[in-house]
Amino acid sequence: MKRPTLIATGIVIILFMVGIWVYLLAYGAPKQTSEVFTNLGVFEPVEEIRTIEPELLEEEGVTNLALDGSKLEQLTTKAVAGYIFSGNVFYVERGTGYIFEIDIASKTERQISPITVPQAASAVFSPNNTKVAITSYTGYESHSVLLPTYNEVGEEARLASLPVNAQNIAFEDDETLYYTITEDGRTFAYAYNTKTLKSSQLFTTPLIDPVVYWGNQVEGIYVHTKPSTNAEGYVYEVQGSSFVPVFEGAKGLTAFRQAVATIVTYIEDAKYRSTALWVGYTIDQALAVIPEKCVVDMVMLGTWCAAPVDAIPASYLEDWYKGAITSEDQLWYTQFETGQSIQMANLSELSGRTIDVSSMKINTEDGHILFTNKPDASLWLYRIK
Repeated sequence: MKRPTLIATGIVIILFMVGIWVYLLAYGAPKQTSEVFTNLGVFEPVEEIRTIEPELLEEEGVTNLALDGSKLEQLTTKAVAGYIFSGNVFYVERGTGYIFEIDIASKTERQISPITVPQAASAVFSPNNTKVAITSYTGYESHSVLLPTYNEVGEEARLASLPVNAQNIAFEDDETLYYTITEDGRTFAYAYNTKTLKSSQLFTTPLIDPVVYWGNQVEGIYVHTKPSTNAEGYVYEVQGSSFVPVFEGAKGLTAFRQAVATIVTYIEDAKYRSTALWVGYTIDQALAVIPEKCVVDMVMLGTWCAAPVDAIPASYLEDWYKGAITSEDQLWYTQFETGQSIQMANLSELSGRTIDVSSMKINTEDGHILFTNKPDASLWLYRIK
């Protein structure tokens, strides 16, 4: 082949390669062969038409939930740090601190605060849902901030910060928040005024890291030691500067206090059992009552509790708190007066998965029970009615 012919052929190849490069730059890589000819004008382009059902269109910032009115339904796939019933359901997303509102009637969810609280682990709402205390962790230290529930971008987000490692955080109302601090071998309890941003000391105790049920002026404040399989625990009522025992010491002791009832759970004969202290009566309960798995129903005068079918062994509670075991729970109802328990639902059968209940709350007006599933912290709804 002559040299001019070789040069001409090379130029044609180079121009062809440049043309392909320009084509790909302009149109991108084609998914089908026909697209090449369409873009080159060989075939008339066919307009792609997509039909979207009107009910699938979502308002900006609002997510439609796939709720069908079943007895048991999963409300979130997000991990929940804390939640409240307040007309609708409000919750804080674990890890981000974002606050969401779920309208069960309209089956929608929307984010109501864009403020990020990195590594958010737990959250407590005020009774009227105007404020929320969100706790996050840095190493072995906990940091709690007080935020408004509703918040817009650009607003001052942080209302206040609680002392490092504040525990037993709870609201009495929208203005008063309680917390404890353990230091120098003692625990100090405080009331914090969210308007003046000042704390006042309520009491002090030599108990290290106790659990506190704050109650109110009628119900009183109750304190108990954290449960231990090998050590005796006690429950006390705080009366001024005095601590009055309300139950004799027992191993593995934990307590549950709501409204007019105090239920004490403890180890006896290598099993957990419970006793209710209710309007002057002491009534043995057929079911072991774990605080995180139970709620008082003041309409029916009893407790709704989640628990496995078999008796709870002495090692159960410590292992459960450590995350060493997963509890396969059923839903039970127990009357205060008789102490008898009735199995109301098999949560595993209803959900198709293992349900390990934690953080249970009740809305007696709507007949709803809410709880989180401990393995993934997702939020679930059970309809009593």
